[in-house]
Amino acid sequence: MTPLNTLNPTARRKLIPLVVVNAVLLLVLISSLTSPFVQAGFGERRGDFLMVAGEGERTATNLVWILESRNGELISVDWLDAGQGMKAKAHRNIQADIESIIKSR
Repeated sequence: MTPLNTLNPTARRKLIPLVVVNAVLLLVLISSLTSPFVQAGFGERRGDFLMVAGEGERTATNLVWILESRNGELISVDWLDAGQGMKAKAHRNIQADIESIIKSR
């Protein structure tokens, strides 16, 4: 690797835009890491969601499981055959299941 002070002036001028771009990218990265957390949404915060994608019972089926953690509802959705959207496949109230397990002990 050639030391910077041994480069000719033309080569140094070509490095300046690269250094400037890297400095700007570093500033953007630092500012994004130090900025407060923002959650997108409309109106009041309605819930916290966890989404997990995976295969269904049939290997050709791709499902998305969505857990709404505030009230413990779990739903699985699948793509419509035409690819025009998603359709709910199953619904489960996990909170009610946990409560019934605790009561049965």
